[in-house]
Amino acid sequence: MNNKTIIGMKYILYLFGTLMVALPVQAASFDCAKAATKVEHLICDNPEISKLDDELDAQYKLALQDHTRAGATKFSQRQWLQERNGCLTAVCLRDTYLGRIRHLQEASSSVAQPSTTTNPEQSKIVTGNTHEEESVSTLSKGKFVLVQAMHPYSFCERFTDNLNQFRNLNFDQCNPRLSEMFPEFSRPYTWKEIPFDMALAEKAIRSTVDLTMSSDPERLAYQRKTQEERWVKWKKDSETLRAAGKVHMWITKIDIDGDGKDDTILRMLPGGRARIDSKHLSPWSCEYNLGELYVIDSASTRMAASFNANAGFSSDIIHYAEDNHFYLLEWVPASSIGFGTGNRNVASVGGTRGVTVWDLYRKQKDDASYSTPANICLIDWVPTGHEKSTSHPDKK
Repeated sequence: MNNKTIIGMKYILYLFGTLMVALPVQAASFDCAKAATKVEHLICDNPEISKLDDELDAQYKLALQDHTRAGATKFSQRQWLQERNGCLTAVCLRDTYLGRIRHLQEASSSVAQPSTTTNPEQSKIVTGNTHEEESVSTLSKGKFVLVQAMHPYSFCERFTDNLNQFRNLNFDQCNPRLSEMFPEFSRPYTWKEIPFDMALAEKAIRSTVDLTMSSDPERLAYQRKTQEERWVKWKKDSETLRAAGKVHMWITKIDIDGDGKDDTILRMLPGGRARIDSKHLSPWSCEYNLGELYVIDSASTRMAASFNANAGFSSDIIHYAEDNHFYLLEWVPASSIGFGTGNRNVASVGGTRGVTVWDLYRKQKDDASYSTPANICLIDWVPTGHEKSTSHPDKK
């Protein structure tokens, strides 16, 4: 091989290397060549998520054009980034992006939409651990109706108004539930996905039977037997899912009882309070309402026992700035009527989905008398054309 040939080959290799450096790794909203964190690499390595990152960037810039809400948009974006950076998997990232994009689209409804839109064929919503083809733009019309309100009435009324900022939505999919128009409602915490831990699963499921309420030996023996039966059943029903790596856990820390000390909350999918359906682990798709919640570490043993035995299928917690309290939400795949501890004789308003809100601040004079979480709001989502006239909820 003569010198001219060698020089020519080196030149070709040089040009090829220059072109490779010049090409972007993926079409993300940031320079993938400078990706440093695991999340950034996940975004750049996944073409679908990379495109969602681009779309979100466009939607965020559009939302900032509404100067009356620019400050709130920036604040919620910072909160969302914390949530996004807690993702450990591409599935988590994808769902987080889709939820934020929808939120920004609703916030920017008065501004012309950008030309970049999500391809419906690529918009697969994760329900449990199965993918279902759903268009982001598939919407149903309806409104949220406050069916029953206990004390404080103003909280229930304002939370219903918050939900009605998103009337044009498909209730079953991952749509925004907290509006920037109502900044008093927030989720000021981040869920962190952790590897599945069998010991934590056992602790959570056994804790759904409250052993603190009775000192009678026969009653305690019965409760311990119930604990064992629930745990054995969950192990059997979840065996296939565990083998396939489809059991998920997330944790967060929140001072839910207002004692000044953080309580460790576990979210687990599937939970142990209902029959496990391996094909439909959850009727929902948002991370904030997947699975079931359990208090697994708290300074208040009584509070933890009360929460775990009475929280039902709740999986969402929100903060209310007006009283600095946390409230438990249960998203119900049917009318909310009859799902709480309130009046089950409330007249139907024609709702097909519901939200029940639980007060977590029920502590009495001492920790030993900590009472169970109480339902304070029943809210139904009523599809247009299904409305039924009913009297206004009592202001109790």
